[in-house]
Amino acid sequence: MPKPFAIVADLRTGSTLLATSLDEHPQIRCYGELFHSKELPDNRIEGFDRLGASAEAILERSMQARGVEACGFKAMIFLPLPSTTHWADAWSRIRELPELRVIWLTRRDRLAQYASAEVVRHTGVFHPHDNDRVYRPEHRPVIRIDPDEFRSWVRERDAQLRRRREMLHGVPALDLDYETLTGDWERSTACIQRFLEVDVEPLVQQKKKQERRPLADVIANYAELADRLRS
Repeated sequence: MPKPFAIVADLRTGSTLLATSLDEHPQIRCYGELFHSKELPDNRIEGFDRLGASAEAILERSMQARGVEACGFKAMIFLPLPSTTHWADAWSRIRELPELRVIWLTRRDRLAQYASAEVVRHTGVFHPHDNDRVYRPEHRPVIRIDPDEFRSWVRERDAQLRRRREMLHGVPALDLDYETLTGDWERSTACIQRFLEVDVEPLVQQKKKQERRPLADVIANYAELADRLRS
């Protein structure tokens, strides 16, 4: 049985970039969000009805990948949703995986994370393909951010992350942030591969950065917001 691992992350922290890139490694199988309530291209388990299965069955089946040394998935801190009651025990089942390892993926720049999530909400596009129209300047939205809503959002996300850390306390872990991952890709991915005990190989980034503008061009009230957040 391959060694299990989970990429525990929030929205817009680079989890899809990391998961899809790791999945290209010949000794790694990495799924997407196994406890997402919709069938997405990267969370399907071949020949298995994931949506109708229990959390225990999903994890057991996903870990049956053959020919690999490590098998993992994305565990988003806000999933499963309360509406998927048959997955209510998902995190306790994750905790019980023998020899589990956890990659904690966060983002230091919370304003950039929030702005990225807001842009996605406006465009409806999470992961555009290379030639997607969403990359064109004329299709990039300019947003306004309420400082109180942003602070409330940060508190909520931090509370969710604390709960997940408490649930997985004591599990072998590697902490990584989006800025380090994307800023020093080769070193970061080599560190992850050593943590997973697979051969270290160069990995090609399988996703591109969606938002390439500076925050001052993304957020219409950026100067005002920056002043409020400093106070």
